Amino acid sequence: TMMNKYRRNLYVIFTDEDRKEQLYHPKSGSFYELNEVGSLIWDELIEWVTVEEIVTKLLKKFEDAPRTLVENDVRSFVNSLNERELIEIIVFEVAAKNGNIS
Repeated sequence: TMMNKYRRNLYVIFTDEDRKEQLYHPKSGSFYELNEVGSLIWDELIEWVTVEEIVTKLLKKFEDAPRTLVENDVRSFVNSLNERELIEIIVFEVAAKNGNIS
């Protein structure tokens, strides 16, 4: 099975002015505003992480939120960051869990 891990694009600059958190991409010259959850996800992207790892951390903070909703929101946000080249992706292979004991 193939899996993706994500990390901040190291060239992207995080700004926090007047309680307005934004990402600035110097290559494109564009800004991308973050809401509270977006900022929490951005914090997790300091190192290589999977969507599942981000979802697990967010569910600890938002205990009443349905897992499927959080997962969909994280996937959507990560896809949005990727489209704007604000994050990097690595694809790796995960060994299948077959339950057999050798």
